Amino acid sequence: MKKLLNILLLIPSLYLFVIPAHLTGLSFSRQCRAIQINIIDSADYNFVTEKEILSLINSGGTVVGKPVSDISKSEIEKKIRGLKELKTAEVYMAIDGTLHVYADQRNPIMRIMALDGNDYY
Repeated sequence: MKKLLNILLLIPSLYLFVIPAHLTGLSFSRQCRAIQINIIDSADYNFVTEKEILSLINSGGTVVGKPVSDISKSEIEKKIRGLKELKTAEVYMAIDGTLHVYADQRNPIMRIMALDGNDYY
């Protein structure tokens, strides 16, 4: 009876501790498969484009194909948050190796049209 109780306690402990640790190790050894960029633009002004964000992400070299552990998500997020047109920016890695970028644009208050042809918001 005691042996059966030990086996019954061993199964949940393996499930709670060993398997998540193993899956975490697998996810860090994977390579980045793709980049998914989601820009929320409620006003449809398109200040920041996907192409612009992608160029910021790949400024230090191509991210797709690199191991997930070598990609600094905080540095990428810091670069994207540097864009003054964005209200928020979040970068995270999914377990399947996809780098997700979420950005929310600001709503402009007014538009200034300069004589030289430039627009300022």
